[in-house]
Amino acid sequence: MVAEPLPHVPDEIAAGDRNKELTSLAGSMRRRGVSQAAIEAALLTENAERCKPPLPDDEVQGIAHSVARYPPAKAEAREAEANHQGKGPLQQKNGFGPSVIAAFLRGEGLPKGLVFGYADRRWLELLEKLQGADDPQAAFEALATKTIREQIEKASSIPPPGRHRPVYSINDLLTYDLPVPRNVVADFIPGESVVVVGGVEGIGKSYAMLDLCLAVADGKLWQGLAVSQTAVLLVDKENRAVRLKQRVLKLGGTADLPLTIAEQITHNLDADEFVDELVHLAMQAAAGLIVLDSLADFLGEVDENSNSEMAGVARRLREASERSGAAIVVIHHVPKSTAGTAAQTLRGASAFAGGVDVITQVTRRGNTLTIRQEKNRIAEPLAFDTKMIFTDDNLTFERIGEVERGQPELPLNAVDLAISDVLKGGAWHQSNEVKTAVTKVTNVTEKTVRTHLNQLKERGLIETDPAEPSQSSGKPYAVRRI
Repeated sequence: MVAEPLPHVPDEIAAGDRNKELTSLAGSMRRRGVSQAAIEAALLTENAERCKPPLPDDEVQGIAHSVARYPPAKAEAREAEANHQGKGPLQQKNGFGPSVIAAFLRGEGLPKGLVFGYADRRWLELLEKLQGADDPQAAFEALATKTIREQIEKASSIPPPGRHRPVYSINDLLTYDLPVPRNVVADFIPGESVVVVGGVEGIGKSYAMLDLCLAVADGKLWQGLAVSQTAVLLVDKENRAVRLKQRVLKLGGTADLPLTIAEQITHNLDADEFVDELVHLAMQAAAGLIVLDSLADFLGEVDENSNSEMAGVARRLREASERSGAAIVVIHHVPKSTAGTAAQTLRGASAFAGGVDVITQVTRRGNTLTIRQEKNRIAEPLAFDTKMIFTDDNLTFERIGEVERGQPELPLNAVDLAISDVLKGGAWHQSNEVKTAVTKVTNVTEKTVRTHLNQLKERGLIETDPAEPSQSSGKPYAVRRI
């Protein structure tokens, strides 16, 4: 068995990096086969000695619990990776390796009868020091106190690829055993993903997502789709507790379900501290699914129409998903210009839509909801109808017909057709000319025309001149129909 180098842990871990560093260390240990108990003990030691200020013990224990859900990396994958590093692997016999080091850091000493087989020069130097001592065990303990982390880090010039290491070789990528997260809801909510659910206010999308939360917490099918049972964290800033209680009861929720509800969160998506706080809540709840209702309540000072700021929102949500190991579902509103149509889009800057994994649009006709994915990075997009069945005390969702797969072809609406008419013939036109012409014939604002131009480009129906300013620059640009 190969003992791999542990990741470097800085001498002092600042508040904004505590979850990230401890999760990275825990993941590295788990991939090497270290047990949850050993990971927890090592993290508690690191937290007490290096985190300034330390995290609460329950949060550290939550990190160990969350990471331990993943299976250890296969031995052959670890051996292939160690060999790739250009230095012979550090052989492990009689239990020497990360678990022994973790026990040593807890003050439990070292097991007797250790046998070392180091091929790397630096490790040979360490071995020579130990073998030349009158008491090798005592010498090793004394030396390890000062140098063990440095020696482990130096044992490999290239650490294994991981979430927080942005550069690695293709050989690292193909030989390293990266666990594939399980779907929370089959093909609908992938594991460790960011999912946005958009729809007009008041049509029932929050009810539908609450129904999904209850199904996931209970491990029951949702709309005929398989579910991986897991605890759920619902952060709901939109509904008061009394209203939420009524909804849960109406949907048949019971008190024994692993569903944790938070009405408030201190930070918003305009600050990196939001990630730490959300991960902390998720760890406390041991949640595999997080639902935020609704996005506007979490934006803080973020300008919803700024591509750069909304890209930051998407980045923070992705980081929170990766660090917590949970899928995150965000409920969002849609612009009036496309609301309720087959071409319905998310409100705000397009960079946000580009930065998430799944976009699901919800529209309503009578008591029937159409749930359609316009984007899914992991699987074929799904679309289905579900009927809302109301009784005096209950609400149920009953799927109508089969689930359709594949990207639907969206129809052009009046604004799209007006843009297409201005651009007919394939000649280049300035965007400000297009906006002026379309607003005259449709009575919509220039902002709405700009949104439709972005959508038509994403659908491959128009193109912009790469030599001109970009669409996000705010300056006029050249555009033509393809």
